[in-house]
Amino acid sequence: MKKANGTNPDDLVEFDSFQNVADAYIAKGILETNGVQCVVNGQLMSTLYYGVPGLDARLYVRQKDLALARRIMDSNLNAADDAIDPDRQ
Repeated sequence: MKKANGTNPDDLVEFDSFQNVADAYIAKGILETNGVQCVVNGQLMSTLYYGVPGLDARLYVRQKDLALARRIMDSNLNAADDAIDPDRQ
């Protein structure tokens, strides 16, 4: 997959990488449920060669959706932390 230089808002940029392909698809599901289109790349290699640096599954979003994707994932992580420890400050 060609890496984007970020000049076109529709270019794909790497959002995150995951050693575990299942985690990549969980993140993809969260983002797509919230209206952010994304694609996972490298899932085969990350499954065959789990843990090998550079062979992670990578999640890509459009440049124009990058900030929104970060906010969505941050809010989901905070919600998960609150569910685990409601008294956390």
